[in-house]
Amino acid sequence: MPLRRLTPREYAVNLAGVLLAMPIYARREWADRETLERFALHRAREMAVHAGRSVPLYRERYRAAGVDPATIRDWSGFARLPLIDKADVRDGYPTRSVAEGSDLRRCLLSTSSGSTGSMMTIPHRADRFWPYLVSSQRMLRWAAGGRRPRGSFASRA
Repeated sequence: MPLRRLTPREYAVNLAGVLLAMPIYARREWADRETLERFALHRAREMAVHAGRSVPLYRERYRAAGVDPATIRDWSGFARLPLIDKADVRDGYPTRSVAEGSDLRRCLLSTSSGSTGSMMTIPHRADRFWPYLVSSQRMLRWAAGGRRPRGSFASRA
């Protein structure tokens, strides 16, 4: 698939995503450990459930292992999920390792570096690029010395 530019709609969706998410991300980075752990577990479980329902490769592997990601309640539950390596994902692209119903024409495609001897194509929804933008901004701010945003819910000592 050739390189392409974002459409005006994709730019608008990403701009709105950044503007709406930035205050949430800024507060979250200063959250207490318990809040961060709860959030991370929730998001990891959501991803596993989505993969098991929407991606043929994951659905087949989870079923073969007799695991339903929706039953995961803590981090130890993830140990029951089967391991899926890069070769499985790469070799299944796009029919088995991309969520069903995904329109690759609406995606930006990148590739891994190929450091393992084989490159892998990685699709990203063009209208869902904003989480990357927000997290990149946060990393750049940290690299520049960072600062605690006003209104963060971290305890102030």
